[in-house]
Amino acid sequence: MKTIAQIRAFLIEINALKLTSYQTIDLNKNPFFLIENLYQDHRLVTKNDGFIALKGQVHDGHRYVNQLRAQGVNLILVEDVSLIDPQDIPFVIEIRNLKSIPASLASWFYDYPSEQQNIFAVTGTNGKTSICHFLAQSLSRLKHKVGVLGTIGNGVFPKLEDSALTTLDNLSLQRMLKNFYDQDADTVAMEASSHAISQRRILNVNIQTAIFSNLDIDHLDYHQTMEQYFQAKRQLFKLASVKKCVINIDNDYGSRLYAELTEQQEKEVFSFSLVNSKADCYMPITSISPQGFVVDIFFKNNKELAITIPIMGEYNVSNIAAVVCALLANAYPFTDVLKTVNDLHNPKGRLEKLIHDGKATVVIDYAHTADALAKALQAVRVQTKGKLYCVFGCGGSREHSKRPLMAKAAQQYADFVIVTEDNSRTDDIKDIVQDITSGFNDGFTEFVVIEERKQAIEYALSIAKADDVILLAGKGHETYLDKNHQKTHFDEREVVLEFWRKND
Repeated sequence: MKTIAQIRAFLIEINALKLTSYQTIDLNKNPFFLIENLYQDHRLVTKNDGFIALKGQVHDGHRYVNQLRAQGVNLILVEDVSLIDPQDIPFVIEIRNLKSIPASLASWFYDYPSEQQNIFAVTGTNGKTSICHFLAQSLSRLKHKVGVLGTIGNGVFPKLEDSALTTLDNLSLQRMLKNFYDQDADTVAMEASSHAISQRRILNVNIQTAIFSNLDIDHLDYHQTMEQYFQAKRQLFKLASVKKCVINIDNDYGSRLYAELTEQQEKEVFSFSLVNSKADCYMPITSISPQGFVVDIFFKNNKELAITIPIMGEYNVSNIAAVVCALLANAYPFTDVLKTVNDLHNPKGRLEKLIHDGKATVVIDYAHTADALAKALQAVRVQTKGKLYCVFGCGGSREHSKRPLMAKAAQQYADFVIVTEDNSRTDDIKDIVQDITSGFNDGFTEFVVIEERKQAIEYALSIAKADDVILLAGKGHETYLDKNHQKTHFDEREVVLEFWRKND
């Protein structure tokens, strides 16, 4: 918490407020009023908080100034006073370069929490979430209390709350780091999306270790070209706070980044690979089974052979190699790191495995695009002894073109397909199903349509044998179904476990 007077003094100190700046609030009226939090989201603001009104690409915070003043909010910063109702002018401060302020203001307001934490930041097209969760699992076993920030939740591991963004805005990020600090979390594993890096949302966060997973075609609607996408990712590794860079050299862009950083000799740079024995951390797969993967681990002069990792998905071996490399780069003892590997499990909704004696293995994954579904099915296929079943649907009020493409992916990689609902939102489920099934080849009969998702899952469970695998795709970590914009509780795990309980 800070007083209005303290906030004003800080803004003057960083030259946000100058004599020529348009100021209309009489801060001397109540200079010792305590501001508890700072927000960019008007829905979270109470009368004891401060609001920063930014004009974004989609939302304009200036629209909510009148509403917040009516609620008694005492401190509001705006970019442009001409965008608000004149009657509100006596209660705001205009800062023309306001977009450049939140990072420094937030870190100061919340007492620089990241200075007291060891922060690992992960970037890449795929794998960010899994790497963060594998990191949290390993670091917890190494006796750390770990804060997690990312796609499937924020919080002190393993108690996470849903997150609307992969990487939070400056204010929310610093507030969450302060919350971690108050809970004695000394270590943080966070995702750093390319959007967040480009929009400077991670500025003033004391990231010490940066991890690069891979780069593939994605987000070109925002970055326009792959080169610009790569350059956005690259910025993370240029931050002054970053001391250690951990890079996947099995990816072409990773090899390029590794070469650049090594040549510059400004930071400690470590490589990891599943196939290149010259990598700092070399982790080849020696065998695969439904139970997991057997790997060897080499790091500098250390080696350990035939380690079993009980996970689903070959690409997760690469994600775990990133974790092993990052921990060893931070001088954790080799033997201690190895002890954390045996118990790693897939994070919620990311090839998450449910098993029961004598029953088919169930795998839950967030895959909700054709490419993601194909990769998930391919990953599961190599660990499937029997038949591979795929249960999936497509969301409503979203791009229609992916629906038949997902059907083609399912037909190509699964033995049997069950088409069902996902978050249909305001679309008619029959229209969604028709779009999906139009993607199946003429004459393809290895599928069935069961519109109600619970029934679809139960049908798959009833026909699958012990050596089979059922992939439930699309929902992942979500625990709801959205129909007509009404969200009702729906957790696939509960459906599976209840079916097994009733049919034991």
